[in-house]
Amino acid sequence: MARQCQICISKHCEEINRALLAGESNRSIASKYGFDHNAVQRHRKHIPAVLAKAKEVMEITKSDDLLEQTRDLLNQAQSITDEARKAGDLRTAVSGIGQIKNILELLMKVNLEMARMAEAKGTGESRGPIQFVQMAVQQRDD
Repeated sequence: MARQCQICISKHCEEINRALLAGESNRSIASKYGFDHNAVQRHRKHIPAVLAKAKEVMEITKSDDLLEQTRDLLNQAQSITDEARKAGDLRTAVSGIGQIKNILELLMKVNLEMARMAEAKGTGESRGPIQFVQMAVQQRDD
C-alpha cells in the first residue's frame, strides 16, 4: 500500500503549495517546514491544477495591467505633444515625439515578451509588433 504524502496532510500544505508556485527551491521549503527535499519534490505532483492555473491567470493579469498602463502613458504623451504643437511650442512637441517613440518601443518589448510567453505555453495567441503598434495607434484615434 502506498504511503500518503506527508506534505498533503501537513498543516503547512497550503503555505508549501504557495512557496512552490512562487518558485522557491525544494531545499529551501524543506528546510523551512522540516521536510526532506525529496518529499517536497514528490509533493510537486500533488499541487492542485487549480492553483497552477491561478498563478497563470495572475501572470496574465499583471501583463495586461502593465500593457494598459503603458497604453495610458502613450495616450498622455500624444495628448501633451498635440497640445504643445497647437500652442507653437515646438521644443516640447519634438521632445514629446521622442517620448512617444520610447513608449512605442516599450510597448513592442512588452508585446514581444507576452508573445513569447504565449508561444511557450503553446496557446499561439500572440500579435506581432507591427499589429501591436497598429492597435495602439488605432486606440489613440478612437
